[in-house]
Amino acid sequence: MKFSSFDHFRLSSQFLIASFPVIALCTILVGSWVGYTVKNGVAHRLGGDAALYVDTLLSHRLQFRPGTHDLTPASITALDSFLVDTGLEKKVAALYLWAPAGKLIYSKNKTLLGKSFPVSEGLSDAYAGNIYSEIISPSNNEPENDLRDLGTLIESYAPIRREGTDEILAVAEFFMTTEELNREAEMAELDSWLIVGAVFGAAYVLLFQIVRNGSNMIDAQRASLREKLDLVTALNEQNSVLHDKVKLAAARVTTLNEDFLHRISADLHDGPAQDLGLALMKVETLCDACETCPRKQELQERNDRESPTVRALLKAALGELRTIAAGLQLPDLETLSIRQVVMRSVHDYQIKVHMPVDVVMPEEERDVILPVKITLYRILQESLLNGYRHANGVNQRVELWYDDSCVHVRIADGGMGFDLEAVPEHGHLGIKGMRERVEALGGDFGLHTCPGHGTVIQAGLPFRVRSDEHA
Repeated sequence: MKFSSFDHFRLSSQFLIASFPVIALCTILVGSWVGYTVKNGVAHRLGGDAALYVDTLLSHRLQFRPGTHDLTPASITALDSFLVDTGLEKKVAALYLWAPAGKLIYSKNKTLLGKSFPVSEGLSDAYAGNIYSEIISPSNNEPENDLRDLGTLIESYAPIRREGTDEILAVAEFFMTTEELNREAEMAELDSWLIVGAVFGAAYVLLFQIVRNGSNMIDAQRASLREKLDLVTALNEQNSVLHDKVKLAAARVTTLNEDFLHRISADLHDGPAQDLGLALMKVETLCDACETCPRKQELQERNDRESPTVRALLKAALGELRTIAAGLQLPDLETLSIRQVVMRSVHDYQIKVHMPVDVVMPEEERDVILPVKITLYRILQESLLNGYRHANGVNQRVELWYDDSCVHVRIADGGMGFDLEAVPEHGHLGIKGMRERVEALGGDFGLHTCPGHGTVIQAGLPFRVRSDEHA
């Protein structure tokens, strides 16, 4: 099983897999440590009991040659029969008696008597009046080489005191077999293993139950979140489709709106404008049609007074109507490039106001859809006219550039600017109209101005709208 697939398991399964080796290892370590501690404790207890027993039995058997630490032959003979007479032969494998400075004064191996050996830690501790015990494996060094075939033994040192006093006559070193030790240690170790295993097992089961409950809760929450995420994803996809449809509809509306304005312009020109022109002609010839009228003189005087005013009003209305009709009708933009659309808008503006405009554009061309061209033309038309009305056309500048998906335009002037916060909510309808045109196609619109620093209008329009082949 690859480790990378471990994350695919439930949390409870991960806990079960990951924690079992840890729990097992901890159980083994704790059980082994408890067994080792118990074993050493039993060894010290057995050694201590045997040391007290040996001290009691040996203290009255030790007889030394006068002025020396050497035992008398009778004392050595008594010690040879000590183990047999007292029934310790099965438990005590060997017995040594030590005089100060590491001199061996008793051993079954009589060739070792009188020799001196390095003072061990146990011998030194026993001469200080303490009982010392440890579990050892006999070495090949004298005097232990006679015991090397016996395996593990309990080595004990016990001080032998003169009866009724604290005077240490000698130190007894004896080696005991580990049969009793192993029996008690195995029982204690088994008990410790059972207790430790039961405690860790209960903790393991309890923790697993807690983790499993948490895992079930997390799985339920995860399933709920997955359902909600699927619902949100579906709604987001629907919103994306609706957003694309809105932008597509806006592009269509932009084109249809211009067609509608063109139709209104034609209707105004062919309808009311023609009627006003005919009415003007009739007013100018009205007096000639009344030559036989008996009130000719009166009508002539009245015509002389009112006809100039009427003719002036009709001419003004006719001129304004033709201007409105011309403003409503766009030039044919579909065949023009972006550069040509910009230059056409600037040219139409300059014809009206006779003011210079600085134009900066890249040499390259990009293909855009008709609604983008219409919106670009209207933005330039409205921005330049606003710059003329409110900034007297000072330092007007048009910049055009592209990025990967949009065409950007910036229209700036050097006028006095204005405070946007001070503009009433219903004011600057032209700016609102430009913003709505741009944002309807999914573009960005920005206006930057402040008193004394001119006005900058910037817009970014996408080259195409999704599914715009049907726009």
